Amino acid sequence: MWGNEVNKTECVEVVLRFFETAVKELDYNRTIVKHCEDKTQDIMHELELVDHTYHERAKLAAELAEVRQQRRTSKDLCELLTPLVSWYEKQQPAVNALTRVLGEMRKIDEKRDNRLYYKRADGSHDVIGRRNTNEH
Repeated sequence: MWGNEVNKTECVEVVLRFFETAVKELDYNRTIVKHCEDKTQDIMHELELVDHTYHERAKLAAELAEVRQQRRTSKDLCELLTPLVSWYEKQQPAVNALTRVLGEMRKIDEKRDNRLYYKRADGSHDVIGRRNTNEH
């Protein structure tokens, strides 16, 4: 299915990293939404309570439009990520198990990468394989 050229350990790492990134991205975008809502209130109160010139009001209106667009973008991302993150958080026992599996896979990769074989048949006991990849 995957072929031999795909590193299975890296695939598991990518899956786990994907979910961890989604959680962080959701938290970040929730913070942005809150900041934009606060900024919207600041601008609205500024318009309400301070006597501004036409150009100053136009500048505040442009700023308000920009803040509302930023809020919309972050809110859309929150809406998209919430079901995924919610599902992920409910799967913590499975995530913890997958993390342990990843650790086992890394140990196997390391063992395989440092594999040595000593010749027996000719009695030389010469080493076949890599000794220490740091020695060059």
